Amino acid sequence: MPETFSFIPDNSIPQNIEFNTLVSEFENGAEQRRSKRDNSKIGWTLSFILRPKTEMESFKNFFNARKGKLESFYWTNPDDNTTRLVRFDEDKLEIKRLRYDLYSYSVKIIEVIQ
Repeated sequence: MPETFSFIPDNSIPQNIEFNTLVSEFENGAEQRRSKRDNSKIGWTLSFILRPKTEMESFKNFFNARKGKLESFYWTNPDDNTTRLVRFDEDKLEIKRLRYDLYSYSVKIIEVIQ
């Protein structure tokens, strides 16, 4: 059973919708287009700004426990209260120390299509 992501981001959560279209251009200028996937890839960028070290450590532990994008988890979007199965979009987490005991980090999560 996947874990639940309980961290609340600082600001509005931009939603990203991405398709994967292959465009082949022929010598005469004509194009052939086809979709490389049936569904769009839906994702969100979550930003955490001026967070104390204890909260940053908890977030980092959650990220490490999922092994980056390997394991999925449940996340409830605070904008619409919808719970979705998601995963991290990257295997990398960049944490910036802004000043003593305050950190900033952001991640992109994407919906897992079952």
